[in-house]
Amino acid sequence: MHFDNRYIELNSHLYHEQMVDGLPDAKGGHFNQALAQSLQWSAAEQRDWVDIINGRLVPDGAHPLAMVYAGHQFGQWAGQLGDGRGVLIGQIRDQNDHLIDLHCKGAGRTP
Repeated sequence: MHFDNRYIELNSHLYHEQMVDGLPDAKGGHFNQALAQSLQWSAAEQRDWVDIINGRLVPDGAHPLAMVYAGHQFGQWAGQLGDGRGVLIGQIRDQNDHLIDLHCKGAGRTP
């Protein structure tokens, strides 16, 4: 993977650096070879894909963080909330030089 973490360059009030709380016994279902090639995953990353997307293995260059989320709930300003989207493991440049976000949902509690 070729990481190009842009979000971490923003004001630190917009994110919280955070590791993923992975599932203890995660198992892979289907590996998408075409997507792995598009994301330029190495042979080692393809071998370890379950641990990477589960957060047990943080690849070199990744920078896990939770994005700050604030907004309205039930018609009221709710202030800063946890990031229900999950943890951004890192931003990757694909083979077409597009910036792709690699997120992990259900990654633990976020501030």
